[in-house]
Amino acid sequence: MALTEGQKAGGVIAGIAAFIAILVALARKAVAAPPVVVCTPGEEKCIGLDRCRCKDDGTGWIVITPNAPECQVTPGLAILYGTVKDIETGLPIANALIQLNSYSAYTSADGTYRIEDIEPGRYEGSVQAEGYERYYF
Repeated sequence: MALTEGQKAGGVIAGIAAFIAILVALARKAVAAPPVVVCTPGEEKCIGLDRCRCKDDGTGWIVITPNAPECQVTPGLAILYGTVKDIETGLPIANALIQLNSYSAYTSADGTYRIEDIEPGRYEGSVQAEGYERYYF
């Protein structure tokens, strides 16, 4: 059975309406959540081997001195550093305990940690945070 011009136009209009409804739904989902504050504006610390400063809005770090002398490793020793994040949301996890044999550190508000002056050797470690299962590495 052939469609009339009115039925064709009605189908096109219904298709456009459905498309607009999808765009509206996507636009509602795309509304950005407020930025997560992870540090105190102006705060400085070593992240890896770089000296970093907290952004003015507290949402992250910028490198101010790459390979800063105060962030370097003692010769013959090592550092372990990184960021602990929620695997589903990607948000940093504060106050997570990182343990590496007898060495340990807690993550800061931005999820970063740094363990310095690690003697050469083989290590086992774990990460533990409230509300999460302990992770072994």
